[in-house]
Amino acid sequence: VTHLLINHHAYAIGSALAIAEISQEGIVTDPNRAAFTLFSRAGDIWLDPGKEQNLTLNRQPVSQSVRVTPGDQLTVAGIDCQLISAG
Repeated sequence: VTHLLINHHAYAIGSALAIAEISQEGIVTDPNRAAFTLFSRAGDIWLDPGKEQNLTLNRQPVSQSVRVTPGDQLTVAGIDCQLISAG
C-alpha cells in the first residue's frame, strides 16, 4: 500500500499520513490533531484509528491498529476511500 485514494486523488502515505479532517474535497493532515493515521511499520502499512469513532475497514469497525493491504476500503464519517499501491 502506498496511497489513500479519495475521489480520484491519491494521497501518498510515506512513513505516516496523519489525517485530521476528511471530506469529498480531500484531507487535512496534522499529526497534532490526527483523527486517524496510516503509517509504515517493518515494510507494511498499518491503520491506527486514533480518536476517530466513525471509521470502518472493509465495512468492519476498527478499534485498534491493524495492517492494511491494497484494495482495502476505508469509510470515515461517510466518506469512502480505498488503499492502493501506485508505481
